[in-house]
Amino acid sequence: IKFNIEDEIIPVATLRPETLFGVTNLWINPEITYKKVKVDGETWIISAECAYKLEFLNKKIEIIEDISGSDLIGKKVQSPTTDNKFLILPASFVTATIGTGIVMSVPAHAPYDFQALEDIKNGNQKNIEDSLRDEVKQVQPITIITTKGLGEIPSQDIINRMKIRNQDDPKL
Repeated sequence: IKFNIEDEIIPVATLRPETLFGVTNLWINPEITYKKVKVDGETWIISAECAYKLEFLNKKIEIIEDISGSDLIGKKVQSPTTDNKFLILPASFVTATIGTGIVMSVPAHAPYDFQALEDIKNGNQKNIEDSLRDEVKQVQPITIITTKGLGEIPSQDIINRMKIRNQDDPKL
């Protein structure tokens, strides 16, 4: 799924495209150095590992430059289906080797996403400017799927039941 950021594209991989309607933000790891690359005439921002793998899919890849994940924090991407814009936020659970190295956040249904948002809201995520933290406090999960036995926000129920403390908790 392709999100636009200015004249560039931030693609994310998903096995559940219908969850696009529950997206509240994107996650990026500030410790990763991403690549700005040309892919079939488009400019993408992806992990180096993703760029390497795309070559096996007969994609012509041209590396333009490195881009620090931390430089993308606080920027906004355009939804591919609506007029909504979503913040790019930091998360330690994002890895360069899975998908594009960037994650679309569906916090109502993905415990990692819910917990990472809570970490920012509660001040447990470092290197976040206060103005950005205040904006994140307005982000609310969007429930799109009901699950028998779980409440309005399924991921929150799971986190509470398992007594997960933060996004680095091994139980997560």
